[in-house]
Amino acid sequence: MNFLEGVIFPPRPDHLILAKLFLVLISVVFVSFFSLLFGGTSLSLIYNRLGKSEEKPMFFKFSKDLLHRLTGNFWISLLLVLLPVFTFMISYGELLYDSNIKILQYFSYFIIHLLIGLVLVYWYKGGLSAEKPVSGPRMFSGVLGVLFLLGAAYIFVMGTTLVLDPEKWGFIKTVYPFFFYSMNSFARFFLFLTVMFGFTGVGILFLLLNWNRQDGQDENYRKYVRRFGVTLALSFTFLQPVFFLWNVVNLPMVARSFSVYASGVVVIVLLFLLSLILYNLMIKPASSSGSVAFVFFILVLFGYNGFDHFARETALREHNLVLLKDAQEAEATKAAAKAQFMPKNEESDLKIGENLFKTKCSACHRFDMKVVGPAYKDVLPKYKGHMDKLAAFILNPVKVNPALPPMPNQGLTPKEAQAAAKYIMHRFETEFEHK
Repeated sequence: MNFLEGVIFPPRPDHLILAKLFLVLISVVFVSFFSLLFGGTSLSLIYNRLGKSEEKPMFFKFSKDLLHRLTGNFWISLLLVLLPVFTFMISYGELLYDSNIKILQYFSYFIIHLLIGLVLVYWYKGGLSAEKPVSGPRMFSGVLGVLFLLGAAYIFVMGTTLVLDPEKWGFIKTVYPFFFYSMNSFARFFLFLTVMFGFTGVGILFLLLNWNRQDGQDENYRKYVRRFGVTLALSFTFLQPVFFLWNVVNLPMVARSFSVYASGVVVIVLLFLLSLILYNLMIKPASSSGSVAFVFFILVLFGYNGFDHFARETALREHNLVLLKDAQEAEATKAAAKAQFMPKNEESDLKIGENLFKTKCSACHRFDMKVVGPAYKDVLPKYKGHMDKLAAFILNPVKVNPALPPMPNQGLTPKEAQAAAKYIMHRFETEFEHK
């Protein structure tokens, strides 16, 4: 499946920012839909079986409603699968560009499992009836579909967990031969399962009871569905902090930071508030806060993805610096190549560079002595013959010397950065290089 790597190009700085933003937003959309699909199908199979064994027509109706109301038609579901997955592939491909983790291999297997599971689930869904059970090949396709979706969930969690542990990238190369390679992967997988069933519970409350009330449901049926949805959501919401804290405790050291722990506290607070909302629904049967619980669970999903974002940023700190440096150098090279075809005015560039030095650089830099930043005579020799790299650093500075504060971004255009680089190098060569 490595042919997909050919569609990933070296990322630009703005692409890296967009990739991180897309991962947070699209993850919430995908996990929401995938939870309803997996949880709804699993429960539909159980209630289809219960309806047959206990001869209760209400269970057949509930089995049908779980899939017909929690998921859309096949083509909408296909879109909700393909769009997030390809966004994941492009975003992770950009963030992990030129690393030794084969992240696209994980997503290739992930999408195969998803598509097979989706087709099987919707074939099972087509045979659901409110009066009689599904049996034979369609029942088997539903069970097999759930297993493929479970496999997709496993691959997704293992791949995204491995991203947080760069030390293992060189040792784990394939998707299938390992099972819970760390306690962190174990905790994250079971946390994902509790999230899916918890969200299915609030989905039942919102989509079966609050979204559309004029469907002829009798009161006993509504009471049963409501009680079941609240119990399911509350039970798995109570379980989530256990696996989440287990995940935090076993997080790789390279992924730990203050922002990670702070976002973890936010998640725990959100789960506590969600539990209060669900508990209120349980003790007050007349309450119609199913939509509130549904929306609040979406906030919890944003909390989880915020936590993962900070853990990913911390774990990939060194890799991000390399990517940013390469991206800056590539931008500078493009700017230099473009400048070759433009009329040159050496005197004008030096004048612009001199003005920039006086207004932007001189507050922190001198040529012959250290001020806030290092003396130019100490750092400019390494840029001899590499004017594009010097301009790239001025355009988007990164921290180099741990003993000095980072240089702030001056908000220059590529042309201004080139002019500033040309001026300070010219002045260094003419006044200080041979002293």
